[in-house]
Amino acid sequence: MFTGIYEVAGTHFEKGVFEIYLEKKAPVPLSWFLKIGPISGRLVGLALLAFSFLFSTSRAPMTLIMEQGIAMNPEEALKLQQTIGYGFFFIAVLFYMTVFLFRQEKMALLFNKSSQLFSVIREPMFRFTSSQRGHVPFKDLHKPECIKETPSAPHGKVILKSDKMPKGLQEIEFAVLTAEQFEYFL
Repeated sequence: MFTGIYEVAGTHFEKGVFEIYLEKKAPVPLSWFLKIGPISGRLVGLALLAFSFLFSTSRAPMTLIMEQGIAMNPEEALKLQQTIGYGFFFIAVLFYMTVFLFRQEKMALLFNKSSQLFSVIREPMFRFTSSQRGHVPFKDLHKPECIKETPSAPHGKVILKSDKMPKGLQEIEFAVLTAEQFEYFL
C-alpha cells in the first residue's frame, strides 16, 4: 500500500529460536493515529463523537454565539452551532474509522536453529487484510545481502531472499538501527 522500509523494532532469543521484530514507519497522515494505539484511539474517537452530540444539542453554544455578537438572531446562531457540530461529528467519525481500519505494519522473522527453519509473519497496514506467512528451510535462504549506509538506512540495511517463499515475502528488506545489528548479518 505505502512504500517504505522496515526497521528493527526488537529481538528475542529463546531455546534455539532467534526472533527479529520489524516495523514499517507509517505515512505522515496516519502516524499520529497509529501512535496512540487501537484502544485509546477508539476511546478518543468516541469522546469526540459524544462532544459533537453535546455541542449540537446544548443551548450554551448558541447563547455564547449570540453574546459574542457572531450571530444577530437565534436562527443564525442555531445554524452556526449545527454547522460546527457537524464538523466535530465528521472529525470524530474520520478519527474513529482511521483507527479502526489501519494498524502499524509489522513483520516477524524467526530463525529456528533446532528445526533449521526460517519463518516470516507479515501483518499489513489495512486491518482486515489477512497476515502473510511463509516457512522455508535454511538451505533455501540465500546469503543475506548487506548494504552499508544508505539515505533510508544510516547504519545499513539487510536484504533476505528466498525463491520458495510466498510471493510477497520472497525479498525482505529492512534497516538496522545500530552497527552491531548490521555486523550480525555479515
